[in-house]
Amino acid sequence: GNLITDATTQFETFETDDGDDVNAIKRFGSVCFLGLNNHVFLFAITPLASRPFAVRELSVGKHRGPVSHSAVVEANQRLFWLSQTDIMSMGLYGEVKAHATHARPLIAGLSDSRREFAVAGYDSVNDLVMFGVSDGSDTQHKTIIALNPTNDAVYPWTIQANAMAQRLVSGDNRLLLGGYAG
Repeated sequence: GNLITDATTQFETFETDDGDDVNAIKRFGSVCFLGLNNHVFLFAITPLASRPFAVRELSVGKHRGPVSHSAVVEANQRLFWLSQTDIMSMGLYGEVKAHATHARPLIAGLSDSRREFAVAGYDSVNDLVMFGVSDGSDTQHKTIIALNPTNDAVYPWTIQANAMAQRLVSGDNRLLLGGYAG
């Protein structure tokens, strides 16, 4: 059933002192992930409590929240996201890890005006988390930043992909890349 019985009093707000906007929201396991530029929150349903949701803020640091909803992907029981300065992930219990600190100049050097359009996907065949990004003012994503989550190796590739999607192909889960048309 619906846990919210009075919408005027039973709501959550994610306003912060620095005026962050919500960039991403995604269900992950039994919680919901909500990401802002400088903050990450988890909220869970609490059906037996007086409030319908329990909220917890995770410490990620300045500019380490997700840049957009489409730049968040689930892989290997972790939620990965592209931030303004790193590639971050969160485990099922809320533990946060920075994966690409060594590639910070590459990630920080991306076009600020195009970050919100970044896309993410998971290549399960090669165990790579991929982010399609624009390295300039183009509307096309001409750079793929791939992360091997096992050893945190980062691979920048010049491959054009404006969209990523998972699909079963001959029984195998595959990552499909969509190009630019128009």
